[in-house]
Amino acid sequence: MIISPPILKPNTNQTDDAWIKSTMPVGSPANEYPVLDTLAWHGGYHQLASGNENVARAIADGKVVYARKEFDPVDYDGTKSHKGCVVVEHETEIGNNVSIKYYSIYMHLRQIEAGVDKGRKIFRKSKIGLVGQHQNENKMHFEIVCDQANLAKIIGRSTPELSLGADGRKDVVFGDIHFYLPPSTKFYSDANTTTEVYTSTTPLFVSLNFRSGKAYTQTYRELGNGIFQKQSKDPLLVKYKLSSKDNTESENYEYDLHRFSKRFVTSAISQSAVYELFKFGRILDPANETSNISTIGHWHKVPLPDNKVGYVNLNTTAIKKFSDGDFPHWIGWRLFNDDPTPDSQCNSPLLKKWLDVNGDGKSTQADLKAGLGNADLKDRLSRAICQFPTEWSESLVETQYSWVMKKSDENPNPLTADDFAKFKTYVSALSFWDKVPELPEKNRVWHFHPREFIRQFRKCGWLSWSEVKRIYKNTDDAILKEYIPSFNIMSRKYGFATPLRLCHLLGQGAIESAFMKTMQEAAMSGTETAGKVYGKAVIADSKKREDAFGHWWGFAQSERVAWFGSTKYNSKGGLIASTYNWRAGNLDDPDAQKYRGRGFKQLTGRTNYVNYWVYRGWLDKSTFDDSWWSDAQYKARNKAGMKKRAGEVPNPEVVGIKPFNCMDSGGWYMTFERPTVGKTIDGDIPYLAESATDKKKESDLSRAVTYSINGGYIDWEGRLRETRNAKQILLDGV
Repeated sequence: MIISPPILKPNTNQTDDAWIKSTMPVGSPANEYPVLDTLAWHGGYHQLASGNENVARAIADGKVVYARKEFDPVDYDGTKSHKGCVVVEHETEIGNNVSIKYYSIYMHLRQIEAGVDKGRKIFRKSKIGLVGQHQNENKMHFEIVCDQANLAKIIGRSTPELSLGADGRKDVVFGDIHFYLPPSTKFYSDANTTTEVYTSTTPLFVSLNFRSGKAYTQTYRELGNGIFQKQSKDPLLVKYKLSSKDNTESENYEYDLHRFSKRFVTSAISQSAVYELFKFGRILDPANETSNISTIGHWHKVPLPDNKVGYVNLNTTAIKKFSDGDFPHWIGWRLFNDDPTPDSQCNSPLLKKWLDVNGDGKSTQADLKAGLGNADLKDRLSRAICQFPTEWSESLVETQYSWVMKKSDENPNPLTADDFAKFKTYVSALSFWDKVPELPEKNRVWHFHPREFIRQFRKCGWLSWSEVKRIYKNTDDAILKEYIPSFNIMSRKYGFATPLRLCHLLGQGAIESAFMKTMQEAAMSGTETAGKVYGKAVIADSKKREDAFGHWWGFAQSERVAWFGSTKYNSKGGLIASTYNWRAGNLDDPDAQKYRGRGFKQLTGRTNYVNYWVYRGWLDKSTFDDSWWSDAQYKARNKAGMKKRAGEVPNPEVVGIKPFNCMDSGGWYMTFERPTVGKTIDGDIPYLAESATDKKKESDLSRAVTYSINGGYIDWEGRLRETRNAKQILLDGV
């Protein structure tokens, strides 16, 4: 799911959170979500627009389900509001086999783009129209809503708070990692010590955040009424020792995790499993990661109540694990569906307690204005997920708004009957819900604060096959549907699920895997002369998935071809590559064919296969000698005379057969064998280059990424081209 704000402007080197806030400003607390200062429910917020920043754009790929192209403003009490309205249905994926549907609503447009009509497919960043006026101000009412069934899929529950009796969901995992620590959890002076510094008496919640190669911890505890407090003004920077022999601590936790995880590998526990534990706090896919990791300590220093700090082992059965994909209630994601009244006035008991900032039990308009201006309360309310009737149904006007004619603490100036008649005319002119059958039931609509919904799902990084289809245009849908779930699992696991990293990953992969069309290196037939093969045609069997043979292609003598063990030329005599024999840990024939390139990254050579097999726990390191290629007889190309034992992989074909292995082997290679790749990508400019200066930076960076991955510049121009293509789709520039 790729998502962006409804109005876009350049990011001037801001963090994504800061950019979102600056791009989605709110003019007044009175126009905020989810309530107004009259205690009326408000399903969205009012997006300010000025100057050139008045173009409303699609926040995600979707389909237009309603477009009202009536632009004459409606007058109410001397103020004018434009009637233009567009509703977009978004159907996408946020995790493995988790598809969701939600709607974005654009109200008060003074112009709608030609072609933005009901039934029209629309892509993220496409123009919707121009922001008009709402009550004489340049702003747009914007909403994000869903129904009950999709709410359960979006946030993973239908209850106000998360259940703490089990780990969170594994199919939707993104953003920060969170831990529930029950009462009586012990904290220590250091990792792996017995000196206690604190024992909790109430539940605590720890968050682990990865940012710019580093990691940070923060702790929350409940103050009452569903209000939680951070235990440190600033999160704690994670520091660690890369080995038990180190005297100094390092800080680049994310960048170093491939090395740090090696400390805990045993003959029974694979490094892949350890790496996943330290990345997510648990194993997400037990089918692919079968190691028992219960004995490994996942220690972190965390803030504690009373200005204390302490170390805790987060890998225990009592501590439950979650992610931002679970919308944890301790960071504010709470459901409110406890309003007993059918009208548009908020009567949620708990929400009214939140609004009662002075604690006098009243909700006068003055109190409401003061409360809605409180920064802490505004922040808390922004993550409230609320169910109440839509304000855009003409058939509900009488039911919803009769309370505005009654005097109360929160409504000290009720409308007269004449005023209410004018109000009904105004609301009716703007209403549309009853004309759009696709929308949720009008009385039971779930609302999100659009800014927080967008900010949350910008962390997701899970690409739908249709989003990748826009980048890999010529790849069959069936191929993308087969590989994209495993691609997403890989990008999530190895930290490539940011827009910029995804652009480079897809750009590099386009060249390596021919846009996911091939997961093994093909061979050519041709004329062989003195160990050189001049290619004529692709050998059809070399393109078949190797499960068609029941073994790696080349295992049978009849399947061996000269191509891999020879210097290769194309049909025009151009050099393609030298022999793969006695390179990359390969011995003599048939190694070059046996360990040919496979997977998304085209894993190649005996050394890489052996290292990956060890990483996955499929091969015992005791079965071979390290650096067998340093054996003098290896260098002399005398296999029979070698004293060092070469690592042996009997079934290399599994890398190219199973989608998970195809992708995971590529993520492993770029993280463990080429660990500078992610850091190199992070140095790229976060937008598609347009100026000559930026294009030079972008070009140099793409070359550097290509070198980081391949140790050379093989077709770096093509990789740059495809990376730029991905940037057009995945980044926020227009």
